Amino acid sequence: MRNYSIKAQSLIDWDDEQKKDMDKQKLKEISKQVVINIDDEEKGENEDQILDQPSIEINGWNGNKGRSYLYGLPLLDPVTDMEIDDDAFKEILLRIQLVERELQTKTEYHTNEMKIGLSIYKHKLQLQAQIQAQERYIAKSKKMIFEDELNAMTAVLKRFFRISYKQRKMWL
Repeated sequence: MRNYSIKAQSLIDWDDEQKKDMDKQKLKEISKQVVINIDDEEKGENEDQILDQPSIEINGWNGNKGRSYLYGLPLLDPVTDMEIDDDAFKEILLRIQLVERELQTKTEYHTNEMKIGLSIYKHKLQLQAQIQAQERYIAKSKKMIFEDELNAMTAVLKRFFRISYKQRKMWL
C-alpha cells in the first residue's frame, strides 16, 4: 500500500463567520493529516481520479488545477499578514476604522435620503465618465483633421519644391 499524506483542513462543517475569523494560528491547530491509501493493484485510473478531485480545501482554496478560491481571495490584514510596522500606516488604519464605525452608527446613513443621494452621485459619476469619453473622441477627431491638413499642406509644398525630403520626414 502507498500512503499519500496531504496537510489539509476540513471546512465543510464550518459556517461563513468561522471561515472569516480563521487566522494562521487556528489553521495550524485545526489542520489534520489526511491519508489516502491506494493499493498497488488499484493504481492507475483510480489513483488519478482520487488525486484530481478538488475535495480537499485549504483556507477556502480547493486543490483543482484552476487554482480558484471558493470564497473569494482571502482578506489580508496589512499589519499582521504583510508585517507592515509603519506607525503612520497603523494610525491611518485606526482612523479608517473609527470613521467606518461612526458611519454605521449614524441614523442618516441608513435612511432613504442617503440611498437616493448615493444613486444620484453614482449617476453623476457615470455622466462624468461619458463626458470624458466624448472629450477623448473629440480630441482624436481633431488630431485626424490636423493630420489630414498637414498632409495636404505637405503635398502643396512638394509641388512647389519648397521643402526638402528631410524636412517632410520631420513633419510627419
